[in-house]
Amino acid sequence: MKRIMIIPVLVNFLLSGGVKADPTIAEVSHSEFQAVNAAGEQTYTATQKVILEGILLHDPADVLDPTAADSVTQLYNVSGQWQIYFQGEGDDHAGTAVWMGQLYNNLPWVSPDGGYSNEEFIAELARLNSLGVRGVRLAHAFGYAVTRDALRRIGERVGPLGWHIAIWPSGLDELRLIASLIETLAAPVVLDHLAGHCWDPRLGVDQEGFTLLRSLLESRRVWLKLSGMYRASTGAFPWPELIPFAATLAAEHPQRLLWASDWPHVGLHGGNMPNYGELLDWLLTIGCDDTRRRQILVDNPIELYGFAKVAAERA
Repeated sequence: MKRIMIIPVLVNFLLSGGVKADPTIAEVSHSEFQAVNAAGEQTYTATQKVILEGILLHDPADVLDPTAADSVTQLYNVSGQWQIYFQGEGDDHAGTAVWMGQLYNNLPWVSPDGGYSNEEFIAELARLNSLGVRGVRLAHAFGYAVTRDALRRIGERVGPLGWHIAIWPSGLDELRLIASLIETLAAPVVLDHLAGHCWDPRLGVDQEGFTLLRSLLESRRVWLKLSGMYRASTGAFPWPELIPFAATLAAEHPQRLLWASDWPHVGLHGGNMPNYGELLDWLLTIGCDDTRRRQILVDNPIELYGFAKVAAERA
């Protein structure tokens, strides 16, 4: 799965002339790096290395392991790489996968001295941290399994940076796994989209999955995003079958809730596509007063993402 996702972007980068470019680092915007021509081919050819700002890292196990694989001898047998994925609105998928390779000089398609060294790669992680990157994401839907080993290894790496692990759990078993590790995990966990795969709106707030979710929030080691309601519901706004659940969470654990738009709504192309105003209005629907709305929209993100700390460091 991972290789299938990587190869098209890597091939595109090679065909565009990227490996023949001067091996320098350039600061480029996402739109510049993701620009494509009428044939859908990437047009950026200026440098082999780029600096992209304001990103969320995916495939964190590879991101956080800077060790080169000396056994790599074949084209596309990439090791130690990391990937950043973006998704366009609707049917616009141009530049969905942004490939930024950890190109070691031992890889056959890299020009001499054109790759990242271990030291450069670790320094890049530190640079991203200084810019305000605060998390890595594990998503079963993208092929990145939530396992006991992955959670421990990634937690040990990102915990000292103050980062969190974002997870959209695929089911109750994953939520149970997180619960079994949460007290000893070196990094906090953010659960996406109401953890909606772990409980059934038809079964009430006392079902196992929802009870376990509330317990995790009680631990103060877990945050939950009020997002993706249209993924947990087959209906339209205001998603009435979800209101009792969200209202319970807002009443019991407002200090552990986050709001997110889930832009750009990957996999939705109409029908239940949300309105951003309605997503915010839903906080009123589930009973959030001014104090709770401020907690969810302002205070909690400041605490989790360290906005105040970043602002002070840049002042």
